[in-house]
Amino acid sequence: MLRGTYESGPWRVDTWERPREPGVASRDAILVDPRPDRLRIVAIDGVTPTFATPAVAGIDSAIWAASIVRSTLLAHLPLEACAHAANAALRASGPVESPRDRPQAAFVAADLMGEGVELLRAGDCEAWVQHNEHWERVFPREIDTAAERARMEQWTTAHPDRPYLEYDRARPEAYDIWTTSALGRLPRPILQVQTLVRCARLVVATDGARLNEGALVALGDWLDRIDEHQQDNPVSRWEAGPDDMAVVSAWRRS
Repeated sequence: MLRGTYESGPWRVDTWERPREPGVASRDAILVDPRPDRLRIVAIDGVTPTFATPAVAGIDSAIWAASIVRSTLLAHLPLEACAHAANAALRASGPVESPRDRPQAAFVAADLMGEGVELLRAGDCEAWVQHNEHWERVFPREIDTAAERARMEQWTTAHPDRPYLEYDRARPEAYDIWTTSALGRLPRPILQVQTLVRCARLVVATDGARLNEGALVALGDWLDRIDEHQQDNPVSRWEAGPDDMAVVSAWRRS
């Protein structure tokens, strides 16, 4: 586990990063970027490539996609402008057989300014905010529509011997099946935006952290046992087992 601690203005920031297994490069990334008028924190999840995803300059496409998103978010531009620039860069990687084959990355970013926070999400990364003693998700957990999830459940139940990736690669390049999309998946990403008027503590994370309200109460202890939690708390029936993980926690010092 790679840990870090930073201070920026009124904020203390703690970070945790871990690849899915020792000796393997992580496909997740973080960004902690102090600026004169704000602190920008980001968690990025490079989407696992398919067998048909092109490698760029011989680089694993998920690592490349995460680095593109991270680099773009370093720009001194609004979060949404950065997201559209990164999406365009990922879409320029060349022709593919399926939209799922494109290099892609999910992310959640927060600009902490004064008392408030502006958040932006693309894909299935998570943001959590503390209200008094309670934690709650900023964005919904599911990133597809109810109708699409029902179709997915029906297909996987009817074809238990076929890999979920087969279904995912057959999905069209359509906007009506997503509530938010990883960058690179669609010509124009579906983004989710949220503004918090006041915030004392915020956590952004990739889904490999398997967070829940109980985890946020003792975050360091939870992440120290992440192998156990990843085994016992699969993200979904289609995604289980070890995974890369990146978490950034920012809290306002007294």
